Amino acid sequence: MRLRTLLAAAFAGLALTLTLAGALAVQHLAAERLRARIGDDLAGLAGQIRTLLDTTMHERLSDMQVLSSVAAGAAPGGAAQRAWIKALHAAAPTYAWIGFADRDGTVRAATGGLLEGRSVAERPWFREALKGPYAGDVHEAVLLARLLPPDANGEPLRFVDVAAPLRDEAGTVVGVVGGHLSWAWADRVAASVLAAAAARAPQATALVLGQDGTVLLGPPGLRGTRLPEHPDRLPTGAREGYSRETWADGRTFLVGASRSAGVGAYAGLGWTVLVLEPADTAFAPARRLSLEIAAGGAAFAVLFALIGWWAAGRIAEPVLALSRTAESITNLDAVPDEALRPRGCAEVRTLAGALTALLARLRERDRALAAANRTLEDAIAARTRDLAQSRAFLENILRTSPDCIKVLDGDGHLTFINDRGLCLLELDTPQAVMGCRFDSLLPPESRPAFEEAVREARTGRTAEVTLFCPGARGTPKWWDIAVAPLPDPGGPDRLLVVSREVTRQHEQAEALRLARDLAELAQARAENASRAKTEFVAMMSHEIRTPLNAIKGFADLLAADRALSPTQRRYAEIASAASQSLRVIVDDVLDFAKIEAGQITLEPVAFALPRLVEDAVAVMRHTAEAKGLALAVEIDPAVTPWRRGDDSRLRQVLLNFLGNAVKFTAQGRIAVSVRPGRRAESVRVAVSDTGVGIPADRLGRLFQTFSQADGSVARRYGGTGLGLAIAKRLIELMGGRVGVESREGEGSTFWFEVDLPREAAPAAATAEAEPARSGPARPARLLLADDLAINLELARVVLERAGYTVDVVDSGEAAVAAVLGGEYDLVLIDVQMPGMDGLAATRAIRALDHPARNVPIIAMSANVLPEQVALYRAAGMNDHVGKPFAWKDLYATIERWLPDVVAARAAG
Repeated sequence: MRLRTLLAAAFAGLALTLTLAGALAVQHLAAERLRARIGDDLAGLAGQIRTLLDTTMHERLSDMQVLSSVAAGAAPGGAAQRAWIKALHAAAPTYAWIGFADRDGTVRAATGGLLEGRSVAERPWFREALKGPYAGDVHEAVLLARLLPPDANGEPLRFVDVAAPLRDEAGTVVGVVGGHLSWAWADRVAASVLAAAAARAPQATALVLGQDGTVLLGPPGLRGTRLPEHPDRLPTGAREGYSRETWADGRTFLVGASRSAGVGAYAGLGWTVLVLEPADTAFAPARRLSLEIAAGGAAFAVLFALIGWWAAGRIAEPVLALSRTAESITNLDAVPDEALRPRGCAEVRTLAGALTALLARLRERDRALAAANRTLEDAIAARTRDLAQSRAFLENILRTSPDCIKVLDGDGHLTFINDRGLCLLELDTPQAVMGCRFDSLLPPESRPAFEEAVREARTGRTAEVTLFCPGARGTPKWWDIAVAPLPDPGGPDRLLVVSREVTRQHEQAEALRLARDLAELAQARAENASRAKTEFVAMMSHEIRTPLNAIKGFADLLAADRALSPTQRRYAEIASAASQSLRVIVDDVLDFAKIEAGQITLEPVAFALPRLVEDAVAVMRHTAEAKGLALAVEIDPAVTPWRRGDDSRLRQVLLNFLGNAVKFTAQGRIAVSVRPGRRAESVRVAVSDTGVGIPADRLGRLFQTFSQADGSVARRYGGTGLGLAIAKRLIELMGGRVGVESREGEGSTFWFEVDLPREAAPAAATAEAEPARSGPARPARLLLADDLAINLELARVVLERAGYTVDVVDSGEAAVAAVLGGEYDLVLIDVQMPGMDGLAATRAIRALDHPARNVPIIAMSANVLPEQVALYRAAGMNDHVGKPFAWKDLYATIERWLPDVVAARAAG
């Protein structure tokens, strides 16, 4: 294209563009302003209608208030009221009906006598006007409509109500004056306003909406329908506005809106007046203005384009001459400088000088490009050698790698595999698998896992999976496979798959897992065996204790009978002592079973260590003195008396040491010593005797299970060999240690050392005895429940010897019934009974809606394990006495829970 043509086109295009852009801008601005003015005009029409409606409603409400004022004191239904009605009709023809009603709602005087004598007490305008001036919204008055002439268009008659209270001279409401305005009045108001604006809004239509959007005034097809609220119609806080709306029938309107706000005392009924006109009609002036502006802009654009064409010719002529000179240049070095010497205006000379300088720079650039080309060729040659070396290095890595390396295309087909991979897959040549889908080499069960790894790799992450894939010859093999993306700028991304055979590691892991499973199975069997042993021991303990209770109980009763001969009493005492020994053996077996099962739980409490030692010594003192043995206690003053620990287990260990000392000492003395241990908080307790002693080669067997220093010991002294083993386990459970020092024929010293943290002495450092029974107002009455007759007979005899009144039952059901039927101070109940057992009976008693639900309940059972006793307390039992029971323990437990003792303890 020639320069002149180019410049002319540029000037013409620029002129056209600028002129048209300006014309469009002016057109848009003018049209928008005209549209805004048209919208404001419609909003103003809506405001005029709204103002006329509000003003008229205010005037009519004022009419009622004035009529109420002037009619005060006038006779109901009199001539004065009728005259005022007639005068108001003449002044305001908008009234369809005016009437006076008394306090009961009976119409006394009305327009044309309509509704006189009828009651309007239920009408809203009457009820509300009793409270104060009232204006009611548009409605249909069915009763009044029957009495008035029908509408000319067949439309139902609708009215607006205004009313005010009638008051007497004292201010008391004696009636109501009310008026019904014909809603046709609003039609006339809207029509008058639109008629005045017909020249500028020829197709405008007025609507009046109620508070809920219902059309109260408008075309017949819209009356009674509900129009949705448009967000742009009335901005928040604005009383007038306009919006462009497309209605459900597809028509688009320009809508002016004005919201009623009342006038004076009339607060308004929430009406919204809409004046709407089809958008095409409303915006017709704006379209005409736009067309006129566009036509003027086009004329100016053509004029400016012609001027630009002429100016371009004048500017381009010198430049064209210079361009013809430049076209003759074919070889930079062959162009003489004189050929570019310009002739003409200053601008052309400047351009020629610039062209000369450019020619010089182009010659210099050609020489630089030639040198750079030679340098680039050298660099490409060096880079080619480097790439060849890198390729050789990479091929060497792939050839010597111990892993199977493969490359897959975007569809999962094999495009590369190294030599090691062929060997591991037991393939002879790559052609056997090249182009195949790699997952086809996998067994069916391994394919889902590999496909999941491929999907993860396509997200940009490296996926790892372990799969089973036999070789081509069927050799079972396991593989660790890593799948990673290989981005390829020239095509779809590929995948790098690196596989390492881990068959040996997998077999080792499987062997390890199998060994672990076998170990867990063995542990579970051992735990089940231990649990079964514990349950068996507990069951056997119960089964042994139950008859043992009868044996020891009746032996004690015989021994206490004064009618027995000395020989008979001795026999009874021997039987009682034997049963007590059997009980100790059962207790030892139970304790050892609990220790073996890990069910021993220490319960540390604050206790007085000297008191614990004295109590244990007191238990054994009678037996020691019966053998003629002296029993002494030595407590180092440096030992802090109050300590924290499991006092019951410490007492058990100390009683075991004392029992052994008394058992194996025929003459001499037994001493208990308490001294500080090796650590700050530890205490060392030792029991020394002058008994038979233990040979040095047998000391190591003492603390072993079911073991004694000599097999003859069990025959001479009895025992199971469990006591010391239990003592050792208990002390070790407390974090302490136990030991023995002995010389055969001289005696032994058994000791233990354990950490017992110091405790501050309680406020009352001396133990107070339980309050003794001072003699109740009546003998204590007890209920005894047991399914075994022998147990019932034994317990009843023992209890009656102590002065208690005893009733007996043989089942849980009978125990519940007896508690309801009699007043008992305490209930003794066996736990294991057929039908309703002791636990169920206790729960039933505690659930009674009867004062007897609070009776103390004591369990009597051969089940004495801690977890079993905890179940008794959880069921609602207060205490527990184990079988076989000692009389003093049974008496002490009963006395502790008798109601007057409990009440005295609570009061103290």
